[in-house]
Amino acid sequence: MPQARGARRSPRQRQNSKNKKAGIPAGSGVGGANAANAAAPTTTTTTAAAAAAPPTAAAPTAAAVPRPNSNNGEVSVVWFRRDLRTDDNPALNAAVAAGRPILPIFIWEPEEQGQFQPGRGSRWWLNRSLARLEDDLKAIGARLAYLRGTTALRALRSLFARVDVKELFFNNLYDAVSLARDCSVKETLNNEGVTVTTFNADLLYEPWEVLGSGGEPFHTFEAFWSRMQCLSYAPRRPESAPARIALPSSDVFDALREVACTRDELALLTEDEDRCTESLSARWRPGGHGARRIFESFCRHALESFSWERAKVDIASTSQLSPHMHYGEISVRRIYYAVKDLEYAAARNETRGVTALSEEAEPPAPYDEMDDASTLAVRRRRVHEDARRTGCRLGDDTPAGMANMPRTPAGAGSHHTAGKPAREVEGPHGEYLRCLGLREWSRYLSFFYPFTHERSLLSQLRAVPWNYDETMFHRWKMGTTGYPLVDAAMRQLWSTGWLHNRMRMVVASFLVKHLLLPWQWGLRHFWECQLDADLESDVLGWQYVSGCLADGHTFMTQIDLEMEARRFDPNGNYVRRWITQLSRLPTQHIHAPWLAPTEVLAAAGVELGSDGGYPLPIVDPAESKERLQRAVDHLRRIAINGGQATNALTAEVSTAPVPPAESGDDEVGEHGGSVPLEGAGSPEEMSNSHAAGCPSREMSPTAAKRSEVAAMDGIDFGKGTLPPTLRDVHDDMSSIDKMNKRKRLA
Repeated sequence: MPQARGARRSPRQRQNSKNKKAGIPAGSGVGGANAANAAAPTTTTTTAAAAAAPPTAAAPTAAAVPRPNSNNGEVSVVWFRRDLRTDDNPALNAAVAAGRPILPIFIWEPEEQGQFQPGRGSRWWLNRSLARLEDDLKAIGARLAYLRGTTALRALRSLFARVDVKELFFNNLYDAVSLARDCSVKETLNNEGVTVTTFNADLLYEPWEVLGSGGEPFHTFEAFWSRMQCLSYAPRRPESAPARIALPSSDVFDALREVACTRDELALLTEDEDRCTESLSARWRPGGHGARRIFESFCRHALESFSWERAKVDIASTSQLSPHMHYGEISVRRIYYAVKDLEYAAARNETRGVTALSEEAEPPAPYDEMDDASTLAVRRRRVHEDARRTGCRLGDDTPAGMANMPRTPAGAGSHHTAGKPAREVEGPHGEYLRCLGLREWSRYLSFFYPFTHERSLLSQLRAVPWNYDETMFHRWKMGTTGYPLVDAAMRQLWSTGWLHNRMRMVVASFLVKHLLLPWQWGLRHFWECQLDADLESDVLGWQYVSGCLADGHTFMTQIDLEMEARRFDPNGNYVRRWITQLSRLPTQHIHAPWLAPTEVLAAAGVELGSDGGYPLPIVDPAESKERLQRAVDHLRRIAINGGQATNALTAEVSTAPVPPAESGDDEVGEHGGSVPLEGAGSPEEMSNSHAAGCPSREMSPTAAKRSEVAAMDGIDFGKGTLPPTLRDVHDDMSSIDKMNKRKRLA
């Protein structure tokens, strides 16, 4: 027979119940149980972008969840999302500092993610990462609770109805889905008397900290990165994990049984999916320990050669930290300062020689160990002399920000670096930090332009006459296009869930420029397969390759696949590893087997175009270039004609041919996305020269027509204005509603 609910109550609870019937006020341990406490002032701590909470919390309405009337004690809840670590977790550290017992939770709500529910590879990683987080929390005395709900708000309200929660702590996310969800959670819980406190654990700087001189957001990476490096304050230093966490009382866990579940009960993977992903365990080690292990290995063995080997796909040339960073298993600030320390050590080593850092040399004493002002002045003068030699820009009396860190090799003055690529000037450490900057840029774009996961940032690119051929798309997904470099990359993605960023750019460009298929199709396939499926980084990469960004590849530019293969897989090892049918082909024919003589194919056992053999190319390069040219002409006519039908005048539009295929020296970010070495101009310039291919940089005559589009998406290319900021999106739900309405009207 089930036990009665009243039998589980403590003696103090039963006494409070008797006192209530007798008209005696309850004790202070209940925490907001009476009407007086329900209307008490509540202060909400939010980020700099969030508006201040109302001075008083409104009394719960009929629809509000009633607060628990129990004496099981007040607790603080830490909501883990994509910050699955105890090290350098601002939300966890703040909850410890609050002094209450802490209840860590994880909420699984895939329905709330809409079309971007985590894919198979991402869910496999999440399952393993949560298991590691459980172990890390147990080491400091905490227990992770799992909640399942259709929305995070419902799950939280269900928990708060049973547990007396005074404050909710979590770290910010910057994709469009999370922004809307967090806004709703904060607004609702604030009104119900729960203090919501949020932090930055995913970025070096919050998006609203990096703005132009007029307070406007940037629209090119170079401008954003330059401003970020010139900020007067450095990113916050990483913090250690708490030594110990106070557990809630047993009554809290008794109440938690009604709503919580185990990790296995979440059913993150089906049985078939679990069997299909068994091979991933031999390749990857999710969790904070695995992240630190591969980062340390990368710093020891590959960081020094990162500048010139990072784009090679036939060797381990990158850190492969992207899946760890997506789920927050390692702090971006810890990575940043570790690389900065190595960069400064390398600069000192080049300046003073190896002997200055040898075991015989006495290391300089830190400032806090100095006795007198004269010694301090000497030390400070030496630091500034080192700064001048190594290219640092240290402030005399101000804290050193990103701009005040060493960025160039020792002795690299302006006369030595003029005209050199950024990778030679910044060195391997600066180049790796630039990749971290691309990750920051992806979240920056998602925060200020949250529609970019569905539509092009440049509005004129939304009129591309796509080729909606599902057969071609299926062959691209399965790696049977007939182009070895593309097929090898797609097979690697399907098998391992990870892909080198250079190969991501190659296969994305092939899909968009050669097959003329929508980039949104490729984004969805990547999202399903990737272990590191990161919406912000994926959107940045796809929009860049498709010509949808002001500083991205122009839409009319095709890459030369054979040249790409010769540059980044010169020996064919990458193709041989993933396409076994071609493993015996000579290197000179490995990337273009259709050009190999018949006797060479026969000797290598390669059959082209037959069942079980390697397929012939899915599209002829000349035909793909011609189809792309027709699409460019279509965009040009729309740009000149303002969206109206063509006539005799517009038929004489300039028909500049598609530029020859090229393999550009692009900045390839390791954590998603790529940017060119030089800026591509302002948005109003791009409206004339980017999509339409017009050589002139004068204002397009269609500015008046595009003002209607600007009213929907906030971009006015005619006047050269920028999209409106969404800095208040956390607390202004109406902005999200307006954005959705504009999308429906479009």
